[in-house]
Amino acid sequence: MKLKNAEIQSWLEQAPPERADTLLHLFTVIRRNMPAGFAEVVSGNLLSWVVPLEVCPQTYNGQALMYAGLAAQKQYCSVYLMSIYLSDNSREQFQRAWRDYGGRVDMGKSCLHIRKLADAPLDLIAEAVAAYEPAEFAARVQAIQSVHRTERTGRANK
Repeated sequence: MKLKNAEIQSWLEQAPPERADTLLHLFTVIRRNMPAGFAEVVSGNLLSWVVPLEVCPQTYNGQALMYAGLAAQKQYCSVYLMSIYLSDNSREQFQRAWRDYGGRVDMGKSCLHIRKLADAPLDLIAEAVAAYEPAEFAARVQAIQSVHRTERTGRANK
């Protein structure tokens, strides 16, 4: 499900004016490269693309799995790319490619901080967005969660 243009416009209007252009560019890159089947959702200041509950109804909190997200913060734009957080290797490859582009990677625990659009390799963001179909992403997340449960409890999936 894609949001209507009026909903996107309303979301952009809530962003700090100095970040609206960057958000619009990032939104365009993410939407153009998003595999079919993810749903667009606005929740507060976060625009996210999620695996619909019809595809993955069993989640740890009963909410749809977020795959990507976009938000305006006080000093930067946040881009959430959960595909690069599935493994240390994925994240390290992404960071290496970003540095090869010529920029310093400014990442939080689950997001990229983008201060200037010119500093962001948009093709790398597009590649991370295009990495998984909804069912494949959900299966990977559930496999990781199963391993963590087993490590924590000593018992397999329950």
